[in-house]
Amino acid sequence: MMSKTDMKDAIELVRARLVTLRSEVGRIDERISEIDRTIARLRAEPVSFEDYSEFVRQWIIREGSEWVAPLFGREAVGVAGAVEKLDEAVFSLPWSHFELAQGSGLTIPVKGNAPGYLHRMSVPKALFAFFPDKAHEKIMEKIEIALEGRWPDGRMPVAERRKMIAGLSGERTELHARRVELQAEVDSMVASAIG
Repeated sequence: MMSKTDMKDAIELVRARLVTLRSEVGRIDERISEIDRTIARLRAEPVSFEDYSEFVRQWIIREGSEWVAPLFGREAVGVAGAVEKLDEAVFSLPWSHFELAQGSGLTIPVKGNAPGYLHRMSVPKALFAFFPDKAHEKIMEKIEIALEGRWPDGRMPVAERRKMIAGLSGERTELHARRVELQAEVDSMVASAIG
């Protein structure tokens, strides 16, 4: 049986350990909050002109791919490597599908012979599909002229922000795991003391 002094010493050790554990949990919570604020700040900062230009390029590619996709059925590689659908019937279309018997004109070799769709097409999307680099170049030229050099310099590149956020997210994941371990130890100690 433990003496009163030994019992007091044991209780004091448990209490000191609980204080240490709770303090460490508090520091982890503070760091997690700091990481969350940093990530929010990085995401909220405006982009550089170069990054904006790249986002415009990606938008052009996406818009062009969306225009191409309805023309076909099953899988075919589309603009910028996007996988789209290509109908098997396209592979077996006869010559008569492309040229009328009298030789008086061509039809369009796409799903369901859809010249109506092509006549109603969005010209910018079609241009984006076939000339994405030129469309990007011209759009950015117009934006630069309109801005008259007012885009602020010195903004952190998005690629750098992504790396920072990835590192911070990894740290946050590790901190969450450590916090769970510490909290489990605290809960166990409290349950043992009560029980």
